[in-house]
Amino acid sequence: PSFCCRSGMGVCASTTPQGDAEEVAKAKKIQKELEKDQEKDEEIHKLLLLGAGESGKSTLFKQMISIYGDGFKDNDRASYTPIIRSTLLLSMKELLYQIESVYGTKDAKYRISKENEEFVTIINELKNQEKYSPEVVKAIQNLWKDKAVQAVFD
Repeated sequence: PSFCCRSGMGVCASTTPQGDAEEVAKAKKIQKELEKDQEKDEEIHKLLLLGAGESGKSTLFKQMISIYGDGFKDNDRASYTPIIRSTLLLSMKELLYQIESVYGTKDAKYRISKENEEFVTIINELKNQEKYSPEVVKAIQNLWKDKAVQAVFD
């Protein structure tokens, strides 16, 4: 490039000779890439999650990825399985506790049905474990369908 200066402060400019068409094409290509990148960036929605510790921010983020993203990777899914099982068991135990201690004496709708009473014992005696036996799975499924559990859950 050649430079041209006129009298006066800040009035200098460069001119591009005709032989630099390659540089002009390269600059246009870079400009187009920058514009494409900016368009892609504008399509991204950003969300700031604020809240106290253990308020569910990470859980919400993981659910969003699961629902709208590519889902969970196999190794992530495997690492969540024990957590889900533990939460499932603790939640069922809490529902049973609420039925027995709070609601059970008030109303018949809060009493576990006779056919599901054996499952209450199975769940209450169960400790956290990696895998559930078919008997435990059946107990959780049947208790979840029980009207008393559903009434307390609601």
